[in-house]
Amino acid sequence: MNRILIDNNQINYDGENSILINDTKEKLVINVNKQTTLNIFILKIEKTIEVNVDSFVKAKINVIKKMPSNKVVYNLNENSKLIVNKLSLNNSDEVTINLNKEKAEVTYNYSAINYEVSNYKIDIKHNSRNTISNIYNHALSMSDKKVFFDVNGYVYKNSSKCICNQDNKIIYLNENLSSIKPNLFIENYDVSVNHAAYIGAFKRKELFYLMSRGIKEEDCYKLFRKSFVLGKMILDNDEKKVFEEELKNMF
Repeated sequence: MNRILIDNNQINYDGENSILINDTKEKLVINVNKQTTLNIFILKIEKTIEVNVDSFVKAKINVIKKMPSNKVVYNLNENSKLIVNKLSLNNSDEVTINLNKEKAEVTYNYSAINYEVSNYKIDIKHNSRNTISNIYNHALSMSDKKVFFDVNGYVYKNSSKCICNQDNKIIYLNENLSSIKPNLFIENYDVSVNHAAYIGAFKRKELFYLMSRGIKEEDCYKLFRKSFVLGKMILDNDEKKVFEEELKNMF
C-alpha cells in the first residue's frame, strides 16, 4: 500500500516502489507500473495531477480531498483496470479520464460534500475499442448553494464494442438550483451507453419506513447521508474506516 500526502504543493510519499512520482512546476505525474492500492490525501495543490496506469496493471486509488479545485488527468493503457474512490469537500475539480488502449477499464466513484458553490466537470474519453467506463457521481449539498455537474462521455468513430455508463445524483438538504448535464457524444453505433441523473431530497417513504422500525429521525438522516456518500465505493474494511472518520469531519 502506498500513501501520498499533498499539502501546499509539497509531496510526502510513504510507500513501495510500485509507483513513480515526477514533480514539476506545472504538473505532478504519478506512474503506476504494477498492481497497487494508492491512498492520496490532498490538502492543497495548484498543479495538474496526472496518473498513468501501465498496460496490464490493476490499481485502486483512494482520494480524500479538502480543497476547492484543480485539474486531474487519468491515462489508462492496454488491459489496465483502475478503480477510483474519491471523497471531497467543497470541490470543483476538472477531471479527464483517457481510455487510450484496448480493454482499458475504469470505475470512478466520486462523492462530494458541498457547503459552497461547486462546479464539477468530468470528461471520459473512449479513445480505443473494447474499453469500459462506469462513472458514479454523488454530491450531498448541505446548504442552499448550487452544485453543478458537467459529465461528458465520448465514444469516437473507431471505438467500437465500448461500454460507457454514467450515474449522477445530487441530494440537497435545502432546496437549491443545482443542476446536472449528463452528456453522451457517440460516434459509433456498436456500443452500449447509459446515463442517469437525479436531483432532489432523500425520499420521505424511506424515512417513514425506518422510523416505523423505531429509528429516530436524526439517526435516519445520518444513515441516509453515509449510505449515499459511501455506498458505491469499493473499499476494504480498513479503507472504509478511514473514509468514515473523514466523513464525520465533513458534516
